[in-house]
Amino acid sequence: RRLQCWGGIVGVSKKNEALPTWLNFICEKLYTEFQIFPELPNHILINDYQKGDGIMPHEDGNRYAPYVAILSLNSDIQFDFFDHPRYTNNTSYDKPATSLYLQNKSLLIFRDDAYQNYLHGILPRQFDG
Repeated sequence: RRLQCWGGIVGVSKKNEALPTWLNFICEKLYTEFQIFPELPNHILINDYQKGDGIMPHEDGNRYAPYVAILSLNSDIQFDFFDHPRYTNNTSYDKPATSLYLQNKSLLIFRDDAYQNYLHGILPRQFDG
């Protein structure tokens, strides 16, 4: 996968870096017009996945808390939530607890239980759906 990191590199940057104008415009729209977030987003990752790519189940750090927004731009994707190992003995991530099918140009926002009590990721698949 290809990755762009805006707002600082998690675990490396001590403070947030300014977002570029074009990205700040999108964040302001989500914050002001749609009132999706309690404050302006401060960190953005842009991932480009190819067929068969995935991202390991993980939890996001404090820089993202308490909301995560996933915007699918180029294609549909199946997005997976996994039981967090601190609540279960299962450390095998071959079967998600639940999956959501995100259509091209869809926005998924999750917080609270989904943010705190589950890992999220994308299983490597040749076909989604």
